[in-house]
Amino acid sequence: QTFSVSGSGTLGYNIDGGNLALTKDSNVTLGGKTYSTGNTTVGNGILTVSTHATLGSGNNSRVDMTTAGGRLTNYGKVNANIDMGRGTSLLNEGTMNGTLQMGGGATVINNGKISGKLTVQKGARAFGSGIFSDTVVESGGFLHAGNSPGYQSHKAMTLQSGSTISFSVDGTRPATAEQAG
Repeated sequence: QTFSVSGSGTLGYNIDGGNLALTKDSNVTLGGKTYSTGNTTVGNGILTVSTHATLGSGNNSRVDMTTAGGRLTNYGKVNANIDMGRGTSLLNEGTMNGTLQMGGGATVINNGKISGKLTVQKGARAFGSGIFSDTVVESGGFLHAGNSPGYQSHKAMTLQSGSTISFSVDGTRPATAEQAG
């Protein structure tokens, strides 16, 4: 069963099971506590996960952000695997548990924590001053450390031939772990 949401507003109640789909041009904030959905489709809408909310229920949950114009902002917790396509964007200020696959033309700003594998494909761009677990930047992918300037922490990082990494320098003192996230 799919729960379709249209228009703008805040969902102040919980969803337990089923799927969540935003309709065209929706702007929805998840303001309740738990949204245990199997699949969430952002489409070309805007979805915001508020500070105390959790979207997804783990490895079997998926967020589809493959339609241009889709935006996800996370201030809480996302427990789902995310697929992103051209013209989509994600701002993470909270915690993300699950893989994050960035197709060409997708943009991620991580100022929180991504604990699953992040794959930055050709034409995709990742930024932020957050904590990353396993990061792979493929040929043609772009990673910028920090928010000009800033600090990133990676448990593991693979930069494939043809990938690009950049950073800004501000002063002569090294950054500290406390500056991340």
